[in-house]
Amino acid sequence: MPGDSDARVIANAQRQAELEARHRDLTKPVPPVGSTPESIRQVKGFEGITDQMLDERATFNLADHMKGMPKPGSNLTVKSNTIDIQHMTVEELQGLADATMSELEQRNRQENPNA
Repeated sequence: MPGDSDARVIANAQRQAELEARHRDLTKPVPPVGSTPESIRQVKGFEGITDQMLDERATFNLADHMKGMPKPGSNLTVKSNTIDIQHMTVEELQGLADATMSELEQRNRQENPNA
């Protein structure tokens, strides 16, 4: 099939021209993507990744990172022992009253599920 051979030659010539346009040394082997910082930076979207970012990613340990995080299901809100209602606006007082009634109803349902 002479047509397949011609198409392959044209495709190879186009690829070589593309590589030469990028100033890539065609005599050196191309490292696999991810094996060197330069090979990562050639991937679209990773052009701006710095050596410092790569070092952080190389030494990242999820277990160590999660040690400082709260446990799932724990109360994430900041608790305060006192509330100064003298300095609250009418809207804040109404919100506090609504939240208090809602919490009271929820606790009553938990303590008396059949009521």
